[in-house]
Amino acid sequence: RILLLLLFLLAPLKHCAMISHQHAQVSSMRRAMWIGAAVVLLSFAAADSTYTPGVVDLDTEDGTERLQRSATEGGIAVLARLETQTQQSWCGLATICTVFNALHITPAPELHGLPWWTQESLLEATGTEADVHPQMGLTLDQVSYIASYRMASQAVHASDEGRGSVSQLREDLIAVFQNSSRAITVNFDRLFITSKSGGHHSPLCAYDSVSDSVLLADVTRYKFPPMWVPLETLHAAVNTPDSASGLNRGWLLLSMLPDGQAQPLPTPEDPIWNIAIMAAAAALAVFVVGACCGGCIACLMRRRSARLKDNLDPELTGLGKGDGVQLLPKGWKVGKVASPLDADRFIGV
Repeated sequence: RILLLLLFLLAPLKHCAMISHQHAQVSSMRRAMWIGAAVVLLSFAAADSTYTPGVVDLDTEDGTERLQRSATEGGIAVLARLETQTQQSWCGLATICTVFNALHITPAPELHGLPWWTQESLLEATGTEADVHPQMGLTLDQVSYIASYRMASQAVHASDEGRGSVSQLREDLIAVFQNSSRAITVNFDRLFITSKSGGHHSPLCAYDSVSDSVLLADVTRYKFPPMWVPLETLHAAVNTPDSASGLNRGWLLLSMLPDGQAQPLPTPEDPIWNIAIMAAAAALAVFVVGACCGGCIACLMRRRSARLKDNLDPELTGLGKGDGVQLLPKGWKVGKVASPLDADRFIGV
């Protein structure tokens, strides 16, 4: 998609550097531009709705059968209270609110006189609004930090072996869905599941040992319904580096505690400076590429102009604007212009 987009943007620049003599060439260029634009737009639209192999929607026959035979202790409550993230970068907040509401975590803020966690009130109610800035998204450790003000929270960073391995994730899933006072969420790269790249947070609701798959309840409910993801695929999605924190993504284990016994974790490092540095580097890269492209186009135009000057008829080089005649290449004659279309074929220097 990136290559198609670059070709689409650079194609007209190439033609601007060359002077077209035929109207048919202009029409062909326009058709190519429209076709290129359609291909680019269709490729981006298709990427929003496709799944990787092995992913199964919950609302299918296979998805329903998996739910009926799976371990779901506590998971149904999470699914029933699934939040829809209200802002593009608030998937972490929506995930924590889902778990807090499913497990009836208190003390909680009120909504219309009833205890209910919302994405707008979560940080203020937990006292973390000064330490966490969700405008650019949240890392796994930041989400764990917020949750630790009401629950026992443990962040597990994925790895090929040891505590973050796929076998350990399987053991954690089995343990969580046998206890209604526990929950598990994941921080993953969506590219491995929905063919749309980007870090994301969502809760898990069930584990089916027969198919070795887990029920992922995506908080972007307007895009993706709950889906069964093969465990190996999910682990590959969480075993990816988070550029903001410099650590691998992973999963979050949450357990209920009696009121007043929560022990908040140390304040995690705010990755906002890392994000700012990456944004500055990206802007610099775009500037450098643009400058190089502009320089190349300018060189092409200067060479084209030089070739045209070399081909000018010496008999006409002494004529100026006052003579009422344009300078023309060799072999061209000054005559009556039949139409505006014919006028486009003349090249003024």
